[in-house]
Amino acid sequence: MGLLRAACMLAILVSAAIGFRSYNAGSQIVALIPLAIGIAALIAIAPFAAYTRTSRTRVMRACILYTIGSGISFVLAVALDPTVPNLMTLVLPVLGAALSVWAYRTRGRHRVVGFANYYRG
Repeated sequence: MGLLRAACMLAILVSAAIGFRSYNAGSQIVALIPLAIGIAALIAIAPFAAYTRTSRTRVMRACILYTIGSGISFVLAVALDPTVPNLMTLVLPVLGAALSVWAYRTRGRHRVVGFANYYRG
């Protein structure tokens, strides 16, 4: 689960950078609000370790919310102003989908006592 946390933190940084670049290129703020909501969901879960099934399900839900938010942001940004920086936001829903699939596949794992950071699938 530590790798998924690191990937979520990386997704936060990449999303912020692409969103900032899109905003500087003239994208309207309305198109970036769903992205900000998705980033906020990832920020809420990223600092905490998820050792139980309920906390892993929370991580999966946050990743799905990020995917939906970034997808809506992509559609709005391209519909309002189809420029290259706005087309770069296509990377974000793909990244969110990868995080969501990863979180879905690891949500049922449980910790094995005696093995540090080892999960049985």
